Amino acid sequence: MEARCFADINLGGEKRNMTYIGKLTAEPLLQQRTFTAIDGSAQVYNYRTIRMNCGIDHFTGEMTGELAVKWPHQQQLDNVALWAADVTLHTKEFQTMNGEQRTVTVVRVTRLEPLA
Repeated sequence: MEARCFADINLGGEKRNMTYIGKLTAEPLLQQRTFTAIDGSAQVYNYRTIRMNCGIDHFTGEMTGELAVKWPHQQQLDNVALWAADVTLHTKEFQTMNGEQRTVTVVRVTRLEPLA
């Protein structure tokens, strides 16, 4: 995977995997949200919101599922300046309630490790 800032990326509608190196700007606490699945059962969605920056470039992404629950680096947050995040980027189009067509970039964090 290549490592560079998001400002250099043009997705062109494709998924893109990359490694992002930067500083965490908020503590990625484990959070849970309960939702009702299609079959009517209650499910729990586990996630961590990851906020990083690299100079003026920044992103907010999510680490989800078992990866978020079992992330082993919570105790190292105060001792590490730089982090490496493997991310998957893709665009998602939707229509607002006002009928406007919008596109957002979804950032999924698949690995977040300290750089020693």
